[in-house]
Amino acid sequence: MAFDIVQGDEYIDRLSHMVDAVEKFSEERKNATVLLRGHFDARWELKPTLGREYHHAGESRTFSTTNERDFVHRFIRHCYAHFGRALSAWEAYLLARQHGLPVRLLDWTGNPLIALYFAVNDERPFDPQSACAEGEVWALARKPSDDTFVNVLDHSDPLAVDGLKVIYPLDISPRLTAQGGVYTIQPDGRRPLSDYSGEPFSARDIDIVAMKRWRVPVHLKPVLLRQLHRVNISRRTVFPDLDGVAASIWQDEFFRGARHL
Repeated sequence: MAFDIVQGDEYIDRLSHMVDAVEKFSEERKNATVLLRGHFDARWELKPTLGREYHHAGESRTFSTTNERDFVHRFIRHCYAHFGRALSAWEAYLLARQHGLPVRLLDWTGNPLIALYFAVNDERPFDPQSACAEGEVWALARKPSDDTFVNVLDHSDPLAVDGLKVIYPLDISPRLTAQGGVYTIQPDGRRPLSDYSGEPFSARDIDIVAMKRWRVPVHLKPVLLRQLHRVNISRRTVFPDLDGVAASIWQDEFFRGARHL
C-alpha cells in the first residue's frame, strides 16, 4: 500500500477558499479525515525536527536516530524533579517534541485556519529570503479505519513504531490543545515525509492515503493574517501562554495602525 501526492498546486486567496479546498480534498477521498500543516516558506521541506540542521556555538550539525533515543532517555532522567516520577515513554517523547528536542514527529493540525496561520505568519526571527517567499499548506488524508492507530496510552516504545503512522497525542500542553495538534511519525526522521510517496508499506504500517498542497501568494499573506485575526486566530489563541498574550497586545496595535493591510 502506498500514498500519492495530488499534482497541481492551487492558490489560496481567502479564508473560505482554504476551508472549501480542504472539504473538497476530503470528499474526493470518501470523506477522509484531513490533517494540515502550514509553512511560511514554500521552499521548506516536510522534514521532522530530527532531520533539520542545527547551529550552535559556531558549529552546524544534524542528529541521528541514535541521538534521538539518547535525547529521550536523558529527558526522562532530567525531568524527574519536575514531575516527581519517571515519565512514560510516550509522555516523554511528546513533551520532548513540544520543548524542542529533535525527534521523528512532524506537527499537523485538524484546523484549516490554524494551518493557514502558520503559512502567513512567521514565528521565527525575520529572514529576508523567507519574507519574499510564497507560503504553503500541506494536507494529508488519513485512512478511515483506526484499528491500526498507535495507542499512546499503552507502554510501547515510540521509537519502535513501524511505517508512516498518525499519532493522536495526550493533551500534554495548552499549546497542543489550542492548535488541535496531531503528529505523524516515520521510519527515518531525516527524510521529508513527501519523499515516501509511492513507496509500498503493509496495510498495518501506513495511515496516509493521499497528500496535497496549496500555495499562498506573498502579497496576500498580510491580508490573510488580518482576516485570521478578525476570526480570533491570533498569537494569543494559537499560543495560549504569556508569550502569546504579550505578542498579541502589540500585534493588535499593529493592525490598528497598519492601514495599508
